Amino acid sequence: MLGILVGDTRIKRHYVPITHYVLLTLLDVGFILKEEVIKIQHKMKTTREVWRKLKERDFLLIYHEKLFILEKPKQAEIELRYSAKQLFIELKL
Repeated sequence: MLGILVGDTRIKRHYVPITHYVLLTLLDVGFILKEEVIKIQHKMKTTREVWRKLKERDFLLIYHEKLFILEKPKQAEIELRYSAKQLFIELKL
């Protein structure tokens, strides 16, 4: 069983979906997704400062992280990999 907590980010105001890339990578190496938990970030270190400067920004803030719970399938479960990356999906970067 593997649990990994990942958050997305922004680079120069552009949204970078790190959670998406991490999940696809883990599915590529053979993990099966058991659960996906979305964790809301309530008390960030700079919450007060961020809300004061919100009017100056032209993008939304990221207030969540994702917890992926995965496991490696046993030999007998290989056919039951519904949450694995499907063959018709191809990621090109």
